[in-house]
Amino acid sequence: MRRVIYPLMVIIFFFAGCGSYNDKSTETPTFKDNLAIYSDYDHPQLIDWQVNIPVPNDYLCTPWFDINGEPRPCTLDDVIHDTDPYDSYKPEVHIALFSDKPIPYDGTGALSQKGKSTRHARQKSFRIKLDDNAPFYEGQKVLQLDKHPYDKSRVRNKLFFDLFVGIPHFVSLRTNFSHLYISQANENNTDFGLFTHVEKVDKYYLKNHKLQDGRIYKAQYFSFRYTDDLAVDNDGAPIDPEAFERIIEPEKGKNHKKLIEMIKAIDAAPEGEGFMKVFNKYFDYDNYITWLAVNYDTCNADTITQNFFLYNPKGSDKFFFIPWDYDGASREIWKIPSWQYGLGRYWGIPLHHKFLTIQSNREAVKRKIEEIHQNYINASTVSKRLQLYRPIVEPIISVLPDSHYLDYDKWLHDFEGLPARIDQNVELFNQQWGLPMPYWQSVEYNSTLIVKWGKAVDFENDPIVYDVFVSKNPNMDNPILEYHDLSGNDLEKEGGVYVLKTDRNLDAGNYFLKVIAKEANNPGRFQIAFDEYKDENDTKYYGVLEFKIP
Repeated sequence: MRRVIYPLMVIIFFFAGCGSYNDKSTETPTFKDNLAIYSDYDHPQLIDWQVNIPVPNDYLCTPWFDINGEPRPCTLDDVIHDTDPYDSYKPEVHIALFSDKPIPYDGTGALSQKGKSTRHARQKSFRIKLDDNAPFYEGQKVLQLDKHPYDKSRVRNKLFFDLFVGIPHFVSLRTNFSHLYISQANENNTDFGLFTHVEKVDKYYLKNHKLQDGRIYKAQYFSFRYTDDLAVDNDGAPIDPEAFERIIEPEKGKNHKKLIEMIKAIDAAPEGEGFMKVFNKYFDYDNYITWLAVNYDTCNADTITQNFFLYNPKGSDKFFFIPWDYDGASREIWKIPSWQYGLGRYWGIPLHHKFLTIQSNREAVKRKIEEIHQNYINASTVSKRLQLYRPIVEPIISVLPDSHYLDYDKWLHDFEGLPARIDQNVELFNQQWGLPMPYWQSVEYNSTLIVKWGKAVDFENDPIVYDVFVSKNPNMDNPILEYHDLSGNDLEKEGGVYVLKTDRNLDAGNYFLKVIAKEANNPGRFQIAFDEYKDENDTKYYGVLEFKIP
């Protein structure tokens, strides 16, 4: 019988069997993918997965509708109602798993729900961890079946991971389109529709891709800044594992001293050549600029603090970027603030900020974007891959159950629009080139309003002036305060922060601030702040800070 898993047991599982190793530095390890394993690349095929759930199940959990109740045999319903990835409720069911194409498979495993924000979608994603006595599937011990409910094309993850194959100084992940059927008691052979199976980055990933042993970390909310939540003990183990994992999740390895050493070194490094000395110790230049470049070519903006892995080979100081989660890449334009199309996307992160302050580095990133766009990721290469995918994807998403959740015309519009968006991504990056960097805004109120904002750094040293608006509404209609063309000479300074004393009293209530930085000699070239406000209708107002006067 399987016992209910509580947080302590999860922590023990995370670190069990992941022995530490000597951190003495060696020569830079080879970081090159094993292209021979991408058997699905030239001729994509559909995997038909048949999952059978025995009833009653031999795994126990509390009912989803009463998680404080008595444990009883788990059901698929419990798994589907696991909506909080961070709580202690971790239901899973024991399953039998079959496939007859393209590779016959017969095994058993544990099925649980996968994802974070997607757990609130009506269609769920699943993870299957194969039993210890079950055969591996193409060298993989965990199968990750992603529904990608927010990707109308249903192909983005596979598309971009396929396009990454063969890019120098980079590695990709294996993917397969999958059709899932689940049987449980009287619910025989229920069709769950189309999924994308995405390879898990774990110790088997390293083996399959012929990368040497090492630690693997998955960024969750990771900004390359040290905080007390990342504290480790003398053995390199997290003092507060739960807090640690909310920032960066160890997928392999339990001694994290090298990670903390790197973070503190980056945080403390000066700008300029002093930073590059630290950078070159801990990162591979070519891998790093390639990771930045592919994120611009694909317009994967959701890579600032998450959706990437860090791989630290055994005995090395180096950390390599491994890509993850591209189902939100290359969406229709203007769904993100304008600064995310350019270098401003990563400006708020110490590692990237210090790297990008150096002109030669910025130029290297720009050249790499152009190189990858020309040779690997462009409208032509995307079109060719979509031609391979369409005969697999279209017949499944056109019928139930997927057709109930995905309108065919919206699918077709998104699917056929992908090639043009790739070229748009590069065009939008180039439009942002040379614009000031974004900044943070803040206010203070002590009988009168004081507005503060960071200096908008302009790499071309163009004179920058600022427009300031304060309004009762986030779209800044009818502002109650308005200033134009303020230069640094017009403002007080606190370090790198500008201070505007308005001498204005405000009544109690909610207000909104927007500071716009623009080139004095070319006001059409402007930048907005990092801040954003989202109203009760989920409408986002970029560059807008809400503040309250009590």
